[in-house]
Amino acid sequence: MTLEVTLDSQGGLAGPPRILRPNGGRPSEQQLLAEAQALEAIRARLPYRTAGLPGLGRRYRVGFGG
Repeated sequence: MTLEVTLDSQGGLAGPPRILRPNGGRPSEQQLLAEAQALEAIRARLPYRTAGLPGLGRRYRVGFGG
């Protein structure tokens, strides 16, 4: 599963994360649960700050699972 997030200049979310799903069909209940857990994992790590983080204010794709 992949989330698309945009960080603002403070390292927080600039808008709501987008869940990127493959086309077709409804997600299963297991998939919805995994997506909710991924969103919580992102929120729990914000604000994201590190020295020299390039591209704040840009979109990032974050993959979960394998």
